[in-house]
Amino acid sequence: MQLNSLVKIKSNSLFFCLIISSIIFFLYSNISFLSDLLGHLSIHNNVEKPSCDDGFYFCRPPFSKFLYYWLYIFLNVDFIIFLQLYFLIYSSILVRSQLANLNLNTWIINFLFILIVLNPKILKYSFSTMEESFYLPVLLISISFLIKLVQNKNLKSLIHLNFSLALLI
Repeated sequence: MQLNSLVKIKSNSLFFCLIISSIIFFLYSNISFLSDLLGHLSIHNNVEKPSCDDGFYFCRPPFSKFLYYWLYIFLNVDFIIFLQLYFLIYSSILVRSQLANLNLNTWIINFLFILIVLNPKILKYSFSTMEESFYLPVLLISISFLIKLVQNKNLKSLIHLNFSLALLI
């Protein structure tokens, strides 16, 4: 019975993410005041194939460039931005659910969720095709797994945290 309720919660959160992402994408794309609130967005329509230079000492810069290169080959720029926004909201819901498992005040949890989702600076990164648009949701997922590790203290939670931190770095 717990498995059915867990699947229902996950499907409800995915549907909730889709609705919220669609609303935010539609509002910020069609209302000039909200679009001006984001400021100058750096959207690259033509992306050249990146190369692995010797100057990269970390994995993240070439990974994000190759990720966007392959996404631009198969998808439209607007759809990529929508996916980034969806990923941000889904990762925010993961943090919200982990905070709810800690039995914190629901007003504080919902306030933090709204603060993350509706923050114009975070939305600016989600509406652009910069490196931070991938970095922020992965950071939120890492925070979610860190909360889960503190709560459960088992090997599975530690492995999830390590994989999310590997993507982050």
